[in-house]
Amino acid sequence: MSRLTNLIIILFILFFIHIGVAQTQNQPLTGQSFSGEITLQASPEEVWNVLTNVSQLTDIMGYEYVGGAKSFARVGSKAQVKVWGDNSGFMVVRADKNRELRFNLDPDNGSYICNCRWVLSKSGNGTKVQFVERYTESGPQTREDLAAQVRETNEQFKRLKVKVEKQ
Repeated sequence: MSRLTNLIIILFILFFIHIGVAQTQNQPLTGQSFSGEITLQASPEEVWNVLTNVSQLTDIMGYEYVGGAKSFARVGSKAQVKVWGDNSGFMVVRADKNRELRFNLDPDNGSYICNCRWVLSKSGNGTKVQFVERYTESGPQTREDLAAQVRETNEQFKRLKVKVEKQ
């Protein structure tokens, strides 16, 4: 066989190997993290009862409840919600009673993943509540978008305070 024939055969083989092998690509994601804390005049159990009530939690978070679990007291509890117009799964991934509740929000369109963490600790006659929300996003956000999200997180704290302290 000639060199040209060998070269053509090798290229042909490489071509078919290439199309038959998965090609992994790395694509960096941007992300955001929002956090804050508030002290409420209620016991950790009273705060826990509000946070694990899906109806109350979705009101606090500004989500629209669509269906599924009514309580978030255990890992794996899942509800369907609508957030920013996206249908999403809303599932508990950690539930340490009266101490920590963590859930993931996963839009049906797969455009981002959001993890929210509520940590409760006794503080005098009340409860210190720490909240951290971290999520991936499909692109950079403007300064105005970020400011709006900070305002919304502060509004979530206000809604939590009203729900917990009015009991």
